[in-house]
Amino acid sequence: VLAAHPPRMIVSGHNHEIWRHQIDGRDHLWCPATSFISATDVPYRGGGDKQTGFYDLRFSGDGYDVVLVRPDSFITIDIGSWLKAGIGHYAQFCQSPFPRAE
Repeated sequence: VLAAHPPRMIVSGHNHEIWRHQIDGRDHLWCPATSFISATDVPYRGGGDKQTGFYDLRFSGDGYDVVLVRPDSFITIDIGSWLKAGIGHYAQFCQSPFPRAE
């Protein structure tokens, strides 16, 4: 299906990095995270910018517009410091129940 109808844009958000390039005539976007970044002592995966935000994608007919939005109200949280003790520490944090008010 893709060979017959090649995409003009490929979008991913997995890396928590802002990155936009043209490769083989296609727009490749890595969407920033709205949740957190991982910059402290963690190598960059692909050379993107570690910032929170989102892309506003608007489709119209055969075209599209891409606008990077970085609201002033977003707080950039770096969870990289959580990984200093290894991924097991992070997994333990994610699996532990949150304290509840009695």
